[in-house]
Amino acid sequence: MKTSHSSFVLILLFSALLAGCAAVPSAKQVPTAFDMAKQNYLKRAAEAEGKGELVEALKFYKLALTVDPEDTQGRAALTRVETALNEAALRHYEAGIKLRENGNYNLARKEFLTALRLKPDYNDAYKMLTDKTHVVTKKFIVHVVKPGESISKLAQMYYGDYRKFPVIAAFNGLGDAADVKAGQQIRIPSVDGLEPSAPDAMKSGEIKETFEIIEPSDDEFFAFTEQKDQPLKDAKREKQEERDQVAGYRDYALELFQQKKYEEAAAELDKVLAAMPEDQTAREYAYKAHFESALRLFEEKDYIAARDKFKTSLSYKTDCQKCHSYIRQCEDSYKEFHYRNGMKLFQDQHVQEALLEWEMVAALDPSYKRTPQMIEKAKTIIKKLEELKKSR
Repeated sequence: MKTSHSSFVLILLFSALLAGCAAVPSAKQVPTAFDMAKQNYLKRAAEAEGKGELVEALKFYKLALTVDPEDTQGRAALTRVETALNEAALRHYEAGIKLRENGNYNLARKEFLTALRLKPDYNDAYKMLTDKTHVVTKKFIVHVVKPGESISKLAQMYYGDYRKFPVIAAFNGLGDAADVKAGQQIRIPSVDGLEPSAPDAMKSGEIKETFEIIEPSDDEFFAFTEQKDQPLKDAKREKQEERDQVAGYRDYALELFQQKKYEEAAAELDKVLAAMPEDQTAREYAYKAHFESALRLFEEKDYIAARDKFKTSLSYKTDCQKCHSYIRQCEDSYKEFHYRNGMKLFQDQHVQEALLEWEMVAALDPSYKRTPQMIEKAKTIIKKLEELKKSR
């Protein structure tokens, strides 16, 4: 009789649990850990998009779709942001073209770099920075700038075409074609298809030998001159080109940092340090950018992402005691948040969802509080409920 009574009580218990589970909304309606992660990513993406931080928004929309590839809201938002980024990249690219045509090479480079940041696979912008062919030249003419003269006037004087001023500007390493002063010596190069015609200069014998001109595209050249007995090596030239490009990324990253766009600044600085790990300025700002980005994530309760950012910050400054402290706080907060969430779900009879929360805690710290016991209890209940379902 005692055994029969115990069996009856057990059946009542599991019937109650089954009833509780039957009252639970379907899996799509229950806020699982994955649902919460997706909603968090969508929220952060929308906030970034609202602030005009489209690169950041794109990242979080992609993360949300990684969690749930079928989410129509996230898919539509991703398409919207990608379209906006492509349009913005095109505007910066076209601005760069205009600046380059006007001889503002440094500003043009920033525009091309911005276009690449907005659209990393923008081949036209990339070619403006890296696509180079070579043209050999044997001579140039030295011209001393007189008051009122400009590079375009020199192009008209020597080439008969003021539009050829980029050749002279680039050959002389001028970041801004308008930046010339009276008394300054300017070299007028002779290149294939472009021979300077200046009888007076020719007669004065002011013809020098030069080494090589680099032609990135169209009629714009970059020249490197050396003495006869000191030819410029290809490796040296390529190294300088790399340094110039890296410097562009660093300058742009520092601008982003000053604008408090820490996540974007950190990404650019990581590129710089991958190419030039000895750059101390980039290293210092990479530490600061990752640290500030981590603080934001911590405040938003995205503890694991914050922890990883603090670890990256620590890699750039190994004596950062604050980084060690925050890494511990991130892990402790993460464990406590998911442990408590699991307890709440369990009390509300969402046993499967509670188990997922505790397993997340166990992945970080298997012995945290009563996590092992709660996991075992949840698995036992789920197993017995499944057995009861099959027996019905």
